[in-house]
Amino acid sequence: MAEALRGSFVFIKVVMVILVLAFLFSGFFTLKPQEQAVVLRFGKLSQPITFGKSADPSGVLQQPGLYLAWPSPIAEVKRIAAGRLQTVESTAGWYAVTAAQEAAGQEPPPGPTLNPARDGYTITADENIIHIRARLEYEVKDLWVYDSSFENAKTVAWSALNNAIFYASARFTAAEAVSKQAEVRATIEDRVRQLVQAHELPINIARNAVTLNKLREPRQVAEAFQAARSAEQQKSTAINDARNYKIAIESRRQGEYAALVNGGEAEARRLLLTAQADAKSFLAQLPSFEKEPEVFKQRRLTETLGRVLESKTEKWFLPTRADGQPRQLRLLLGPEPLETKDFQTQP
Repeated sequence: MAEALRGSFVFIKVVMVILVLAFLFSGFFTLKPQEQAVVLRFGKLSQPITFGKSADPSGVLQQPGLYLAWPSPIAEVKRIAAGRLQTVESTAGWYAVTAAQEAAGQEPPPGPTLNPARDGYTITADENIIHIRARLEYEVKDLWVYDSSFENAKTVAWSALNNAIFYASARFTAAEAVSKQAEVRATIEDRVRQLVQAHELPINIARNAVTLNKLREPRQVAEAFQAARSAEQQKSTAINDARNYKIAIESRRQGEYAALVNGGEAEARRLLLTAQADAKSFLAQLPSFEKEPEVFKQRRLTETLGRVLESKTEKWFLPTRADGQPRQLRLLLGPEPLETKDFQTQP
């Protein structure tokens, strides 16, 4: 009996030694090249045993290799991706659809109404409904602060993105949100930055960090939205046509105005030059007129008659009568034709 008990105690001791060694060796862990990690001992940052590597004073393990820390539950190794760029995607404003349906490019048929228990949506400034999906990329500034300050830091970033989506949607009408998606995206990104700064999240939001994956009207009223967009496009087209017509009319009016002004100015210059030439001619002939007025008049009359009668084939001259009385000119209108006799040649 005693030998059996001694044998049992030896077996138990061996098992306990094996368990202790297994417990201790379970603290070994390997850090891969694409990983970083922090070691927490009773919830506080601690340094593990390193093999051939110097300890990192920041507490964030960045060099790949073998490390030894106290096993759980004494210590906890929290692994973090080496690339500090993190991504979260929001579907809080999107209707219910499964991953398999999205992968197949198929969506469930829209019901008669939205189901608030399943379908996400956002409220616009004009109290309409739209659906939005967005993705946020951010860079972690301090891995230890980032991972230890929040129970689930990624959820905090996801909540900030959701808040920004509802915030941006409330500042646009439904039609504006659908047609001005670039402005909606910028508003979401600005709101995320404000929340990150207000809550002192240890992350950086780069420019164009928010991607607006999808933004659309509710499927139940898609036809009405399409009709409204068509009407808006027709309105824009009509306005543009009217503006172009206005520009064309104003250009033509300005051209006609310029032509009239230029023509008037040219005519004024011509009249002025003509008047100046006539005045110069009159002044040049004034001495001759003052010296012999009658001779001057006759000469001028003769010159004028010569110019007037130059192209005429028939001319009549009626000199003044000796008694000073005017002569009478009588023209025979419709005279009878002269009679002609036939002359016969005598043989």
